[in-house]
Amino acid sequence: MAAFNFAIEDTTSIDKVIITDPSGKDFTIIRNNNVWTDEKGGCIQHEMVNNILDAAYNIRFKGYVPENSMTTVINRITTMGKKVQFFVNGSWAKTWYIGGAIPDHHGSYMLVE
Repeated sequence: MAAFNFAIEDTTSIDKVIITDPSGKDFTIIRNNNVWTDEKGGCIQHEMVNNILDAAYNIRFKGYVPENSMTTVINRITTMGKKVQFFVNGSWAKTWYIGGAIPDHHGSYMLVE
């Protein structure tokens, strides 16, 4: 089941997050002494960081993509999805690839690296 572990249980150890959009533009947030900033040391909205950390902790595997939808879902994730890289204690820990909403709108298609 570890292959489907999207969550990061100790979010206090996350010290860097890089979010990349489909066009390749990225935004990096870094924790320095419990203060989150952008990569240039600029101020950011901490509520947004809390949302990211909450998602990192609470995310759960819901189920498999139906076989007949696999190609479409993968194509959409790779062309329109967001890439979110998490670093823990200075080292890469996990990467999410986030696609669109699933049919019941109670989650999103995702891949984890």
